[in-house]
Amino acid sequence: MVARTLFNLVLLLTACQVHAAPRRGLIIHSFSLKTPWVKEIERGLKEELGRVKEPITWKSISLSDSSVAEIRRALAQEKPSLVILNDDQVCRDFMPELMAQKMPTFFTGVVDPTPGYLKPDYKKFQTGVFETLNFLPVLSVIKLLGTPIKKIAIVGGASYASTLVSAQARAQIKEFDPTISVEVVHTNDFSEWKKEIKRLSPTVQVLIPLLPFEVTECGKTVPWAEFNRVIRAEVKIPTIGIAGVKGPIERLAANAIDPAMMGRQTAMLVQRYLGGEPM
Repeated sequence: MVARTLFNLVLLLTACQVHAAPRRGLIIHSFSLKTPWVKEIERGLKEELGRVKEPITWKSISLSDSSVAEIRRALAQEKPSLVILNDDQVCRDFMPELMAQKMPTFFTGVVDPTPGYLKPDYKKFQTGVFETLNFLPVLSVIKLLGTPIKKIAIVGGASYASTLVSAQARAQIKEFDPTISVEVVHTNDFSEWKKEIKRLSPTVQVLIPLLPFEVTECGKTVPWAEFNRVIRAEVKIPTIGIAGVKGPIERLAANAIDPAMMGRQTAMLVQRYLGGEPM
């Protein structure tokens, strides 16, 4: 009788394991899920997360489409066992409270190398991928080709992330050659973005169009193809693009960041954690 009871208990536990609800994961972005940048991050994440053997149901939400309060409600309702934060803004807004809950949290697309929300005390519960620009090799090639660089223009969006990235770019330019002057323009309006591109192009030797995924026209996200069309039509100088925005190859275009790759690298960290490795 005891043996049968134990056997039935084992069967019951096994059935519960088989039919247990999958774990939930929440992906929180700073920018709209409709932007090409976020789509690429998501593509990289989902491609790699699809290889995870443990069943996890993932839901994506963004600070552009939801308020901080709405995202907090989503965290309470979804009760995720894992969270992925994409970009400095959402890390700054949500990391402290997630760490207070001891929530396993993975960050990606973080530009600031020394943010206040990444603390030694949090190491047990957080890990992730920094977004690092590397313009120095491209600038070196431009110089080797005989193009004198006296002025570089950086044209980007006006978000917190964009200001961080432009600061990173300026630091690398100063390291490359402190005599180069840099003009920076931040705007989230595509018509203004086009005007600045046209105005700056004749006076600079190198153009860096930063983070255009946050730039809109009439309230709508501007496709990367449209940025590329404007750059090809208006820019006759070397262009160092970010992700999908770049000039023609003959103008020495270069991609400083691959968002899909960042997504895949972050998902690999999730895989390792689920496999038993510490954060």
